[in-house]
Amino acid sequence: MTMIAYNKFMNFKTYFPSITLFLLLVACQNSSSNFIYEDDLSICPATTATYIDDVIPIQSLTIPNGDVLTNPHNFIQTCESEQEYPLVLAETDAINHQLVFRFDAIYPISRIEIEQQSININRIEKLSVDFSTNGLTYTRILPNINVLDEVTWLETNGFYAQAVKMIFPANAPNLGFTDIRFIMDEGFIAQYDKTYSDYFLRTSGWTGADGIFTYDLNHGGDEIGVPHQTTGFVFSDTFVGEVNPETYRRQAPVTLINNSFGYLDHDVPISENAFSFDYDLNQGLPISPIKPESYMGHQPRNLLDADGFIFSQTPEGKLTNQDLGISWLSTTIPNAITLDFFAPQAIDSLYLWNYNANPSYGAKAITVYAGLALDQMVLIEAITLLQTSGNSLEPYTQKISFPMGEYRYVKIEIHSSYHESYVGLGKLLFLDRNQQLLYANIQALDTIVDQPDAVQKPRLWLQDGFVAEDHLYNFPLLIKNANGFFTVNSVGMIAVPIAEDRFQYQDTTYFSTPLMTRSPDNGVIYFGAGVMDHRPHDGYIYVYGYKDLQGRNLVAGRFILEDLHNFNAWEFYTDEGWQPNIHRVKTIKSEVSAELSVTRIGEGYYAGKYILTVMKNTLSGTVAYAIGDSPIGPFGPYQTIYQTLEHTQFKGGFTYNAKLHPNLSTHDKMWISYNVNSTDFSSLMDANIYYPRFISIAPIKSK
Repeated sequence: MTMIAYNKFMNFKTYFPSITLFLLLVACQNSSSNFIYEDDLSICPATTATYIDDVIPIQSLTIPNGDVLTNPHNFIQTCESEQEYPLVLAETDAINHQLVFRFDAIYPISRIEIEQQSININRIEKLSVDFSTNGLTYTRILPNINVLDEVTWLETNGFYAQAVKMIFPANAPNLGFTDIRFIMDEGFIAQYDKTYSDYFLRTSGWTGADGIFTYDLNHGGDEIGVPHQTTGFVFSDTFVGEVNPETYRRQAPVTLINNSFGYLDHDVPISENAFSFDYDLNQGLPISPIKPESYMGHQPRNLLDADGFIFSQTPEGKLTNQDLGISWLSTTIPNAITLDFFAPQAIDSLYLWNYNANPSYGAKAITVYAGLALDQMVLIEAITLLQTSGNSLEPYTQKISFPMGEYRYVKIEIHSSYHESYVGLGKLLFLDRNQQLLYANIQALDTIVDQPDAVQKPRLWLQDGFVAEDHLYNFPLLIKNANGFFTVNSVGMIAVPIAEDRFQYQDTTYFSTPLMTRSPDNGVIYFGAGVMDHRPHDGYIYVYGYKDLQGRNLVAGRFILEDLHNFNAWEFYTDEGWQPNIHRVKTIKSEVSAELSVTRIGEGYYAGKYILTVMKNTLSGTVAYAIGDSPIGPFGPYQTIYQTLEHTQFKGGFTYNAKLHPNLSTHDKMWISYNVNSTDFSSLMDANIYYPRFISIAPIKSK
């Protein structure tokens, strides 16, 4: 808190003697009847705030529990005048006076300038200041601050507000102010954009979704302000059907699919008709265009992921005994599994867990080969594997060491099983000479693709991605309902061709990734929550995620496009810098959300810096941003730019997953979306709930 002398205040506003004011207010400060209530000023032009240190125009002033002796309308005008128009409050039986100032948008406020110089006004000695970004819920920024001086500056550290409430004791008559001014800080001017939000409030076909991400379908990239013809959208769970246009009640039949696409045509004026939506059909009924079948069943891909491991995906990891589609199983004996590590690797060891959901299905006699080419394999080891115990915390069954050298391919021939009809393996873990995890493309001669009975409703939720080489590359979450619980099982990668500004989802290719894992400290790491194509600046594509451990914490990885499928060449940001070990990722920023964005700002006050946009702690309703110096920060303190209200408007309502959309934005105005949902599924029959909302933010300029 800082109180500045009057002469410094003169740098910002010319002071005029109070003779005129004295004549208007007469002499007796204790007699409210002597104050003259002025007519409204009609010549004061409307003002705007554009630059740092501008005075923020006040839209309205209300005094909830008291009367005013002068004209509040004139008090809040910002035009210069030789006449001062003070605010003087009448006596009241209330304990405190309250003043509520409202603005036309949400502004960052650097300081409040309070002037109490009139001889006919009793000065306020202490006051408290509350800020609100939505005009309903307030946060106390300054508690019980001394303001007895003629001029006081209250430093407010750039907090955002659409409304400011001042509270002070009503302990004397004729308490008041000569002037109160709110000074704009660096940052953004924010507003809820109802028009843009309402484009997604639809009454036929696509009628709401969450998980919104956007892409430039013409050029790719994530640069703000690049002109393009079509923006593509991807969504997660999506309602399809008819909605009553008067009541906005969903009409039967109501269909919920797990993902969908959309388009915004920039060659026509923006309106509801500029948007279109797309999803798959089966016999005329809506179905998800991106389907989980490639990840379902007892696929060989399960052998290399973290799903089913307890504690960590390391040699110390323990394997579950539940049959949840987390291992490989086949009815073909003998069988073979082949792994391609994308490039020669210095493989040091293979840790192998035999099949544990039913130990009698475990492989028995195996032979391991490796080489730089499939036709140049050498014998590594021939061994008889033991059966597992079937316990819920099963340690690895066998370690196999590799001779010094490099290998690109590994083949595991399975000659026999402990069962006459089934053969399986639990998990495979490959480490290089530096004990770094290695990942491979994996195939088997035969696989049981049926989903285990315990697993229900597997589905893919689309996360973020990027556009390159006429494809959208996206990192979907594989979701399963198992034993009554909703679980995220892995992060995949899909390649969706793009032709004629449309996603050709029928030709999607599905890939496996190691981008979900459990670290040795028992944190769970997920990547794909946000992606930034940064190739124009350093050649990398950055993939952001979060580590769930004592909160949700931002983590980062990166790769060059030619290494897209070679996850062994990816780098992850650690305490030692960029390293290949995903388990050692450094948490960059806490309190992030399960969907987020990191965006480079190309122009203006923050040119060359990066804005991280989140819904703090995923479900708080607090839309916040932090500014950083690089794609991995360090990011400064969060600034709360908006507080959602939908949780107060709908039964069970909650909001989540805010992010900035560079491909919808210009350098003068950017858009942030967030999702609205309800814990009460019956409430979702109201189509007003389940569609994305948008906030616009305009960068504040420096003089």
